[in-house]
Amino acid sequence: MNPKAEVLLAAIALRPGARVFVEIGCTRKAAETADDGFSTIYLAQEAKARHGLLHSVELNPHNIRVARAAVTARDLSNSVRFHKERGTNWLKEFAGPIDFLYLDGSDDAETNLDEFEAAETKLSPDAIVCIDDCHAYSGRRFGKGDKVIPYATKRGWTVRLVRTLEPWQMAILISL
Repeated sequence: MNPKAEVLLAAIALRPGARVFVEIGCTRKAAETADDGFSTIYLAQEAKARHGLLHSVELNPHNIRVARAAVTARDLSNSVRFHKERGTNWLKEFAGPIDFLYLDGSDDAETNLDEFEAAETKLSPDAIVCIDDCHAYSGRRFGKGDKVIPYATKRGWTVRLVRTLEPWQMAILISL
């Protein structure tokens, strides 16, 4: 298992009752690699084990085809719904609740904040939110989480930055 997946699964384990999983940005590779979290597969396995559902939201049709094939090959199709749409738009329309939200669809910190804000009222009271690539890069202290982390902290979320691979970090946001 790759380091990103280990962190993702450890975060999910914090909420044993989680059944509704949402990822923005699906797996983009057909096989697991050391530097790719293979998130769709691991989240689908968790959804299946918990009799839940993963909503995988992705704009790129090629990425959806790759992820769908990986899900099908592992007999996880009944545990995943793919949505070809922008994350913010889909989250605004989704009724909720969301027990676990994984933001990994955009390198743009502002887009990630828009997605978090769109999901915020739909997050269950004990929701967990993970944001990948929250290490310093592109002139931003927290990478993809540069806007979400300060916003969430001001709103009472606890933020843990966990190293995956050097220099990468994942942010785990825990509601209080």
